[in-house]
This record gives sequence, C-alpha cells and structure tokens, in this order.
Amino acid sequence: MNANELSLNAAVRVDLRNAEVEARRLLASHGALCDADRNGVSAERMSLESLPGWYDGWVLMEAEAWRQLRLHALEALSIRLSSIACHAEAILAA
Repeated sequence: MNANELSLNAAVRVDLRNAEVEARRLLASHGALCDADRNGVSAERMSLESLPGWYDGWVLMEAEAWRQLRLHALEALSIRLSSIACHAEAILAA
C-alpha cells in the first residue's frame, strides 16, 4: 500500500457486503429458507438503502447496483415463500 491508498483491515465486516452475500443466497434457487427468510428479517435487510442522502456520482452508481440486486432478491424470496405457503411473508417481501 502506498501513501495515497486507504484500506480496511481484513477483520472489518462491511454490512453492505454481508447484505450482498445474503441477496445472492436468496437468488440461488437451491437450499432451504432459513428462519430469517421466513420471519421477515431477510426482507427487512433487503429493504435498506445504501448511503441514503449521498449524491456523489460513484455513490449513485453503487446505490443503483444494490437497488437492482435487492429488488431481484426480494422477488425471489417472495416466490420461494409463496411456494411453501408463507403467503403473508411473501406479500411483505414483494
């Protein structure tokens, strides 16, 4: 690393990265849904915006990418919840 670079320690957890992993898990059509999926916690996490109120160009691009990913993840979650007769939860995710 040179004097013009900034980085985080590998032990630092970034909530957006964790949420992206969760979104990709929801998009995968295999595997059972976990308790967080069935009780609305996952849908709530997928509903969070990235850096709301920030309008720098790079932020807007990243926020839009996250918005698209989370919309697809919420749609997939809603379909999967409906398929196991969790209709109220599916509606909330949708």
